[in-house]
Amino acid sequence: MIKAWIDFGAEDCASTLTVASNCDTVNVTYDSHIKPLMTSFCTGCHFAGGTSPTLDNYNGVKGAVNIGSFLPAVKHTGSKPMPQGGQKLSNCNLRKIDLWVQAGMPQ
Repeated sequence: MIKAWIDFGAEDCASTLTVASNCDTVNVTYDSHIKPLMTSFCTGCHFAGGTSPTLDNYNGVKGAVNIGSFLPAVKHTGSKPMPQGGQKLSNCNLRKIDLWVQAGMPQ
């Protein structure tokens, strides 16, 4: 239980429990889970010809993960927290991203 709390960012227990019970993390794929997140939170700036890295397609997101810039940015543990000037993604969305990466970033 404590590990799960830490994995979710060690935030308020009430909100963590709510997120955990309503968070769809079954078979996380790029097309069904990650792409909608990128569209909602990232591609307004990170598109082909826009701010690097390009996050409007599978290869762009996978590349950003592989070079190590993506996860620290979205988890707000890096020097450039993203979305820039916005709130950190929800624990549920961060969990989806983690599971997707752990599964080998399936499309």
